[in-house]
Amino acid sequence: MIKNSLGKEFLIKKTDDIIIQFFRYGFAGGIAFAVDFSLLYILTDFFHIYYLVSAAISFIPGIAVNYVLSIHWVFNNRVLKNKSAEFFFFT
Repeated sequence: MIKNSLGKEFLIKKTDDIIIQFFRYGFAGGIAFAVDFSLLYILTDFFHIYYLVSAAISFIPGIAVNYVLSIHWVFNNRVLKNKSAEFFFFT
């Protein structure tokens, strides 16, 4: 029972625990990296787009995934009410 509640707290529940947020942010960053790198590989090797252009294109979905995971899963408190400004500063 303890293990199950710890798993729920770590993965699902919103929390202000800095340690849990730290690990969640690392996980979110890993997912964003996977999106970024996968798109870079696909655009460069399969679509034969120049690698610097592919990197610029793949960066955008990668940072968007990181932002969405961060605001919905990692952190509870938001300093800025304007989402556009928040995304700008996040990026």
